[in-house]
Amino acid sequence: MLADRRQRTYALSLSEWEQLAHHVEVLDEYQFTDSSIMRLQIWPFDPRALDDFQMAIAVSLSFLPSELMADSRVSLAIDELVQNWGFCADGC
Repeated sequence: MLADRRQRTYALSLSEWEQLAHHVEVLDEYQFTDSSIMRLQIWPFDPRALDDFQMAIAVSLSFLPSELMADSRVSLAIDELVQNWGFCADGC
C-alpha cells in the first residue's frame, strides 16, 4: 500500500489486475475526501518482489514533476526515502 492521498493506494501487478479487473468498479469522478474508495496502480511487475532500494526508486519515480512542485512535502518525503542510498530528490 502506498500512502499518498486520502484514498488508500494499492500497487498491483498486471497479472493480478487481469484477474481482478472484472470485480472492480471504475469511477470517473469522486470526492477528494472520500476515503471509502481505493486507488489502484497497475505495475508491469509484482511490486512485492522489489527489495527496499528498488521500491524506494519505483515510488520516487512514480511522481510527476508537477506533483513535486505542487507540494514541497513530497520532495522532502522522497529525500527521506532515498537518503540511505546517497540519493536526493532536489539536487542535494
